[in-house]
Amino acid sequence: MSDYRQYNDSVDIRLVIRSIYKHRKIVLIIAIALAVIFPVFKYKTDPPVAENIEGSAGSDPVAPAETANSVPDTPEIRNLRAELNTLSNNKAKLENYLAEIEEQYTQLKEEKSRLDEHKKSSMLMKIDPYNVNRALRVYRITNKEGAEPLKDDVLNRIVASYAASAAAANADANETLIAEPNILVFEAKADGNTITLRATAPDKATADKYIKNGADAIEKSKAGIESGYGSHEITMIDDKSYTETDENLKKVQEAYDDAKITALNGVEDKIQSLNASLYTISTQMRGTEDALGKAMNPPAVEDTSEEENLEEDKGTTPADMVIWAILGFVLGMLFPSLYYGFVYIMADTIRCDDEIIDRYGVRVIGSYADKETSPAVSAVIETLLGADKEVLLLSTLGAGECDKVAEVLRENIKDINILSGGDIRRDAEGVKLLNKKGKIILLEQKDKSSVNGIRYEVDIVRTSGSDIIGCLVS
Repeated sequence: MSDYRQYNDSVDIRLVIRSIYKHRKIVLIIAIALAVIFPVFKYKTDPPVAENIEGSAGSDPVAPAETANSVPDTPEIRNLRAELNTLSNNKAKLENYLAEIEEQYTQLKEEKSRLDEHKKSSMLMKIDPYNVNRALRVYRITNKEGAEPLKDDVLNRIVASYAASAAAANADANETLIAEPNILVFEAKADGNTITLRATAPDKATADKYIKNGADAIEKSKAGIESGYGSHEITMIDDKSYTETDENLKKVQEAYDDAKITALNGVEDKIQSLNASLYTISTQMRGTEDALGKAMNPPAVEDTSEEENLEEDKGTTPADMVIWAILGFVLGMLFPSLYYGFVYIMADTIRCDDEIIDRYGVRVIGSYADKETSPAVSAVIETLLGADKEVLLLSTLGAGECDKVAEVLRENIKDINILSGGDIRRDAEGVKLLNKKGKIILLEQKDKSSVNGIRYEVDIVRTSGSDIIGCLVS
């Protein structure tokens, strides 16, 4: 039919509260019982303590505690003191050693920082060992007629002289950063009557510049040679520039960084080890100091004076009794209420008239179990039927319930044909009568009729096109 409604299965809090209120007597009895049981339980498990009366009969005299100035001297205390003294000495030695190592570490860091700064400006460290630019120039010195040939030691002194002059012109000529005699930015050497100049640089222009400075030094030394040894001729017999890989230079550069890092790491590891040892000793010292303190200051004899008795636990007080009574009452109200509310929510039976109205949208006509109200209920049914002269009674309680109510209604309603259909889930006769599409009255009983059974019943009736005019509830 057009007035078909969706079933409302939501929980109405008002109905839940009403269900709890229905069992209010039981809830209240439980709450009062717990309000009595809780304080009694508290009293039994923690009874009040009677105050001690100073000087009462049977009280034992308390021995006076040792004075603050009396310090016991036992073998245990002597051993603890000796252990503490040893630990203190070891700690002092470690701290001194740690200070020395930290100073060494600081010096190493400063040296590394200084060498790193030098490294940034060092020509040797700037050179790419896979692309070394070299410049070579070879001179031959020959004596002219009547002049004395130059000996090797003379040539070496001359070479050293103009090499020093060239080094002064070349700011980065002979590196002092790493003492490697076979890796020089600029070198000059004499061999027989030849002088060889060799320059190494990051780029060709710098290498050529170093060679030119060396050549200028040789030209300047010519006058000194002739004045001391006669007329000589200086002839350039080789002049070239080239690039090559220098594995030795690569190893030197890598060794520089590795050596400094290894040295610093070694000192850092030593500092960490010393700090760990200091922590261990400090922990041992604290434990020894605690043990020594306990040995030297044993706990005083407990004083049972009246003043200390007042500070002891007095057990259960009247205030505690009130608190536990309130707690018992609250819990006594809470848990039964939760129980009845849960039972109501989970139950599959109708509990009150409002549920039929709220769940299925069916009006409640009245109660068919009350004989005093039967005439009034019958009058309401006649009014709802209007011109219809036939009504079908259906109930999830079965045909027997329908027959019983039909007999009562027939006594009060003479002109209406009242049919008993029973439970349409089980009674085929009720289904046949339902097909006439007449007026329907449902008969249900609180706390007995099934919620899902009524839903099925209402759904079938409305699907058939019949009209439910109301429900009689007992």
